[in-house]
Amino acid sequence: MYFIKEPHQGKPRYYFEDRPSHKCSPYFQSKARADQWRTQHQQTHYTGTELRHCQGDRRLNPKERARYEIAVSPATSVFGRRKTDQPLRVDRDLSKDHIDRLLE
Repeated sequence: MYFIKEPHQGKPRYYFEDRPSHKCSPYFQSKARADQWRTQHQQTHYTGTELRHCQGDRRLNPKERARYEIAVSPATSVFGRRKTDQPLRVDRDLSKDHIDRLLE
């Protein structure tokens, strides 16, 4: 999935595409809400055996994260192995294209 940011009425809005130009999510006003949707979407569509007992991510809680960072070795990533454990990053920002069109 690709995470897209685009301007809409002077504010950013976000959505996901599963392939170029094929939107697979609703629009989101915040990255936090988009991240929640992504996690739920991935968990819903996962067909393998679920090994996690808790669907919440302890790394989102600052106290749990600090405790986890102390417990793991420095060589270990504090982020998990799943895509949903990684910070959400914008794959394509359409703001520059929008500004360029306005300036023409």
